[in-house]
Amino acid sequence: MAAAILAACGERTDEMMENSVIKQGRIAWIDALRGFAMWLVVIMHVQFFSGSQSTVYNTLIAWMFMPLFFFVSGLVMYNPNRQWTAHSVVTYLWKKVQQILVPTVIMFLLAIWILGYNLVEASLHPMKFGYWFTITLFGFIALYVLFEWLMQVVKVGNRGWLVCLVVLTAVFSWLLSRHGLYTRMFGDGAMVWFDALQIGKWSYFQFFVLGILVRKYKDVFLRLLSNKYAMGIVIVAYVLMAVVNVKGLPSGGIQRYWAAVCVRLLPYASICIVTALFYSMRQFWSDSRTGKALQVVGSNTLGIYLIHYFFLAGNWSFLRTISTNTPPALLLIIFALLAVVIIACCMVVIRVIRLSPFLAKYMIGDKEKRV
Repeated sequence: MAAAILAACGERTDEMMENSVIKQGRIAWIDALRGFAMWLVVIMHVQFFSGSQSTVYNTLIAWMFMPLFFFVSGLVMYNPNRQWTAHSVVTYLWKKVQQILVPTVIMFLLAIWILGYNLVEASLHPMKFGYWFTITLFGFIALYVLFEWLMQVVKVGNRGWLVCLVVLTAVFSWLLSRHGLYTRMFGDGAMVWFDALQIGKWSYFQFFVLGILVRKYKDVFLRLLSNKYAMGIVIVAYVLMAVVNVKGLPSGGIQRYWAAVCVRLLPYASICIVTALFYSMRQFWSDSRTGKALQVVGSNTLGIYLIHYFFLAGNWSFLRTISTNTPPALLLIIFALLAVVIIACCMVVIRVIRLSPFLAKYMIGDKEKRV
């Protein structure tokens, strides 16, 4: 039923999808994976905005949903055939400003106005009323494009490219995102700018880069996914790390470091397992109604992300009330179904906005009117 609603809202017919490739070179299982990531985002936001208590299932999703979202963004970002020049870099980034930043600013201001929030406080807050993701994503794209252009200018080979990218990732994902470093260097006042500039969110850059690396070295990654022993190790490691993070370990000694390692590696194991699942079932995601519904969501993630906060702004306290006496598995199902309803509502709003190509360009980042 949910698949039928989303498919109808997106008006994506069977002839638009053949095997694993959609029009305009879109890959079906990757679009489905992106749609799944968007669904997880909305599920977690339903739980967050309702103030419901966290469950073991929500905790497992929390370790994965944003890393997966950035991973898929990096996956679709990489293009081995693109040659960068100073002019093409400026042109490309200006298009991304129009496609990502302008709609984000417009929807952010609209949300502030409608919901009555303080503009200064919302702007300085690291979450930006939820719109931090698209701002951070643009930063990741800009940094990567400038990196690729520089690598082509200095004519670095594949090995040098990989080393430089790893160093860049280490600097931006682990060094610059450490707020403790800034407070020690500049005092507590530095946290205002740390939050306003979303520096802490740059820890997600590693997952964006992971998506780029997987796309660039796809043959190696696909061999890994096809290796039953390698995937067996990943699955067992995921289960062990999940148990450690949910149950916890005695404090002190080596257990503390083991728990820290588990926290760092769990998102990677989650991404590997989910990607392997979607790739191994790529024909299903291409042909089934569920797969096509996820593809519709996956090809409209920007619009859904920008709009779904308006449906979360009401009073969801009833979920907090029922969450105290509801089994965790049932509570997750409730959140998941509510997320489907919210996404379907977003798709309806997107269709209405697309009646005007002008509004579609500036509110949801459409390049042109879709049919």
